[in-house]
Amino acid sequence: MANTFLLALALGAAASANGRDMIVEGLGLVSLIALAPMVSVMTLGLLIRWTRRPQE
Repeated sequence: MANTFLLALALGAAASANGRDMIVEGLGLVSLIALAPMVSVMTLGLLIRWTRRPQE
């Protein structure tokens, strides 16, 4: 859902970069936005695993 609202922002930010393809840069930003929830859940899982590790 966030991708639909942030696509215009990403394309606008990509258009301000001189000498680069606006579509490629904008879709790269959208892909980073789409991956953010997955990466954050995986990071949270790692943090929980490290904090609940038994003391040796």
